[in-house]
Amino acid sequence: MPETPAYQRFFAELKRRKVFRVMAVYGGVAFVVLQVADIALPALGLPEWTLTLILLLTILGFPLAIVLAWALEMTPEGIRKTEEAAPGELTQIVDAPASSRWPVGIAAAGGTALLLISAWLMLGRPGPGGAGTTITGLDPDAPVESIAVLPFADLSPEGDQAYFGDGLAEELLDALANVEGLVVAARTSSFRFKGDDVDIPEVADRLGVQTVLEGSVRSGGDRVRITAQLVNAEGFHLWSESYDVTVDEMRDLIGVQEEIAQSIVTALSLAPGADVDEPLEMLVAQGTDNLEAYNAFLRGRYLAAERTPRGLEAAAEQFERAVGLDPEYAEAWAELGMTNSLRRGWEFTQDSAVERRGAEATERALALDPLMAEAHTARGYIYGYIHYDSAKAERSFARAIELDPRYPTAYHWRGEVLGDNGHPESGIPYLEKARELDPLSPIILVDLATAYDQAGRWYEADDLFQEVLELEPDFAPAYAGLFLHAMENGDADAALAGVLRFRELTPGAERGPLMVWVGMSHYMAGDLDSALRELRAGISLMRETHAGTESNLSNLLPAPGVMAALLYALEQEEGPDSVRAYVAEIRSTLTPADSLYDTWFQGWEAVVSGDRAAVDQALARIRGNEEAPGWMTWPLIAVRGDPGEFFEFAEADLDELTEPLQRQDRFFIEHDPMLDRFRTDPRFESLLERLPPYVGPAGRD
Repeated sequence: MPETPAYQRFFAELKRRKVFRVMAVYGGVAFVVLQVADIALPALGLPEWTLTLILLLTILGFPLAIVLAWALEMTPEGIRKTEEAAPGELTQIVDAPASSRWPVGIAAAGGTALLLISAWLMLGRPGPGGAGTTITGLDPDAPVESIAVLPFADLSPEGDQAYFGDGLAEELLDALANVEGLVVAARTSSFRFKGDDVDIPEVADRLGVQTVLEGSVRSGGDRVRITAQLVNAEGFHLWSESYDVTVDEMRDLIGVQEEIAQSIVTALSLAPGADVDEPLEMLVAQGTDNLEAYNAFLRGRYLAAERTPRGLEAAAEQFERAVGLDPEYAEAWAELGMTNSLRRGWEFTQDSAVERRGAEATERALALDPLMAEAHTARGYIYGYIHYDSAKAERSFARAIELDPRYPTAYHWRGEVLGDNGHPESGIPYLEKARELDPLSPIILVDLATAYDQAGRWYEADDLFQEVLELEPDFAPAYAGLFLHAMENGDADAALAGVLRFRELTPGAERGPLMVWVGMSHYMAGDLDSALRELRAGISLMRETHAGTESNLSNLLPAPGVMAALLYALEQEEGPDSVRAYVAEIRSTLTPADSLYDTWFQGWEAVVSGDRAAVDQALARIRGNEEAPGWMTWPLIAVRGDPGEFFEFAEADLDELTEPLQRQDRFFIEHDPMLDRFRTDPRFESLLERLPPYVGPAGRD
């Protein structure tokens, strides 16, 4: 019988002594331990070298485990030296079927491979950043070109550092945006993942980036520990580091931000071959030396991001505090200007003081830094949305985009202003560009959907509104948009549901115009009692807001027919005497500039009093005034209730129109309770045939 080869006897001995089994188990356990440590240690705030130490100990322990497995064995009596093989025992192992030998060998090889892969991945990653540290990044010939910065998680025991974590992430985002060749995901999209148990590969895929920066802040006493880590789209860590910062030294914060930014730039091989002894160009702009001002600035940004009336008001207070502490703080002035400009729409206010302060802050920011894209964007918004000066708005937005072609807000507000000024088709390309730059921003999606609506692209608008609600089900502006969308499509119930949900989500927006929205929705849905309550309260608030202005009444009429709706509901619910009393109250506050409206109210008094001659006189004076809008005569004729007169007027009015009616006009004609008495008349159908049909979601198959 030929003698068994030595190498076969050796491998048989390894199997007998269970060395292969130990290799498999050790490699598998080591791989799991290292992966858990890789995730857990940065979150615990432990330094980078802790993971390196664990890895080295694991590698050194592998040959030791093999030696111990060879020399010792476990028995019921305990650990003892492995006995020599019995005669013929090794031959039996060698002669055993391959099916019993191979699995053990494969398992041992797999365990060893897992250990080696872990070592290769972790030893090959970039090391900690900072001066004097060499960082070996990705292939210099294939630099990373895109990154997203997630808000830094607040791990403080009190949970009071969220504003700081958000602010730190935003400062780093701004810094990295200055790196030539690096595309940085927009703030709004990146911050969509705040508070989520994020899966980095999923985040990278949704934002279309190659790498993601995440981190945490943890306060304790007079220090804050900041941990940052860079992860690629496959989920592998490229770089991480922890920093301890004193909370009372501004230079510590600026220094940490700069060190993190520099480390990331080098780790991404955006500066291949950079001499680490000579720092790269400073990326972090120090806007202020005053720590209190900086903290107020961060708090203001954090509050403004809520995009709620209360959040914007509180944000403005923080920015005011920042510029009060440091009057040369250009970034804080710019944010104050943008916030006060936004308050006009989000708070349903036309407070001239807020508008004036927004304009002052914007101009102050530009005086301090004429090259600030944010300030030029705020100026464009003020010109276009508040002063309706399209030419100046366009110049400001164009300058902002020239200064920062990747600033989504500039494109967003440019498109929004164009739409609000009657040019939705022109605004859509800018809104679509904003969406490209900031794909997960719900407010950009809402405004783009609204522009689609205005441009007659109703199916696209409907789909986009649904996308917003899937993205953020409680996003209040989406319901405001759905309210208008439903009115465009003749759905009174959906309009009411949308505006009520909007009010529910914005308790700080209890302003007159919102109450008017709600009141008109109730009115069109046929609930005159609720309509009267909301309209009366809303108009009362608006009258208080505009008290003392040159023309009270013209300012308090936010939509055609609002006052007519209130007076009709008042007459139906409380009777003619209530109408006369209310009209008398209104007329007593009118100024000479409101003479046209005074005539109109006289007409209402005459209608409820049954004075036909006085009604005819009022109608004649209104028709003889070239500045009188057509809608002023419709209600007076309708409420008088003469079908012949109404249809004759309606047909003549449609013949004289110089601008086409909108689908929204059809909505009012179809749902206005004042016209209920005419809808059974065959002539009403012919009237509707002259109005634009609904072609939106209501008409879908």
